Amino acid sequence: MAALLSFRKLCRVQGGFKEGRQPFVNFHHARYTGDELNRRHDLVGKSIQIVNQIEDDARVVMASTSEGDPIGILRASPPWHRLPHSLQIRTAIARLVQERRFVIANGGDAIVSFMDYVEALPKRKLPVHPTYLAVQRVLAEQARGAEHHDEDLQLARNKLTCVEQAASTEAAAACASGQDVEPPLVVEVMDRAKTLKPQVPVTVTAKRLPPLRMAKNG
Repeated sequence: MAALLSFRKLCRVQGGFKEGRQPFVNFHHARYTGDELNRRHDLVGKSIQIVNQIEDDARVVMASTSEGDPIGILRASPPWHRLPHSLQIRTAIARLVQERRFVIANGGDAIVSFMDYVEALPKRKLPVHPTYLAVQRVLAEQARGAEHHDEDLQLARNKLTCVEQAASTEAAAACASGQDVEPPLVVEVMDRAKTLKPQVPVTVTAKRLPPLRMAKNG
């Protein structure tokens, strides 16, 4: 079950008749629209209250005017529209995209693209990205409560199944070769620990200076 943790922010409504676009707001790296907001061209240029009520599902937010009148539900536009994720996950992924670590295809989903990017990295070369672990947790929680007719969450379930099958295949191969196999999360934690070198105290030995000599007169 997704945790409830409200996050509020005032966002300026953009678009409108002058731009030939439906009204929208930008909120944490994503564009949001909604049925009621589409009809409220009078709000263009004004700030409205955006509330992210579900911590692990930022695809949907609630909106209201500065006076507190409800505007209703707003939904994130592509590429943040399909799989559930938190604002923290979105911010981390958006930073990687800005750094050109990977590209999100037109019409694609940012979460799927990020998972594909991490899974394509050389194995055991780098510690598992913490955002990847956070994505796995969110998708696992959402997939457990998803109905089969929910296309987006079914995609999450299928994605997790592929990850689990890949992990099982790697574990089986390791066992066949006689290697010790650790549970995935244990291996990830151990890999992280190896990257943290303990700080060795440095002892500074002061050099003994020669005694001062008095200058001889004459």
